[in-house]
Amino acid sequence: MIGWILLGAFLLLIAVFLMSDLVLYVENGEQFFLKAGLGPFRFSLFPMEKKTKAVKKEEKKEKKKKPKETSKKEKPKEETPKEALVSSVSDGIDLFRRILSPVGKFIRRIRVTRLTVRCTVGGSDAAQTAVQYGRMNGYIYGGLALLSEMFRVRVQEITVSPDFLSQTTQLTFSFELRVSVFSLLLAAFSAAGAFFRFAFQKKKQKKKKA
Repeated sequence: MIGWILLGAFLLLIAVFLMSDLVLYVENGEQFFLKAGLGPFRFSLFPMEKKTKAVKKEEKKEKKKKPKETSKKEKPKEETPKEALVSSVSDGIDLFRRILSPVGKFIRRIRVTRLTVRCTVGGSDAAQTAVQYGRMNGYIYGGLALLSEMFRVRVQEITVSPDFLSQTTQLTFSFELRVSVFSLLLAAFSAAGAFFRFAFQKKKQKKKKA
């Protein structure tokens, strides 16, 4: 009985892990921030935390201890024939088409949430400010329409306002990219399967020619 309970708890943990979201936080304001997270865990990707002086000293010592690598003269690569080049290009296109399908399905599962865009438009005079204001509206809302065709987007705030007292334009934005662990693993296995099928077919074709 206890074994079944432990097995059920283990399967429940796996299900929770697969359904949890991988999150990428992007914020561009006075400073650019990039963070990643899984469930309740968060860690900063940029800016990175500064290393302590002790760690830096140890790294310098390790660099000094490393022997210098002897430079070896590389042999000039032989030029590939045109037929081999055409074959490799066609193989690359074929492989790209096979992998594109699972990657495309994965991209459609990515969600953009908490999208916030704040833009204050300025110019040298009132006429230029008005022109720049119209352009920025077109850029921002046109980009939003394009983004909505690729991903599922949840907008938190979009504000575009003219500032006739300033000569500069300020733009800040932030958003979150979310995708479930299950979707990521499914896309990875599908792409790997497409690659191995492609490699197997090419190997089979070479054996027939031989």
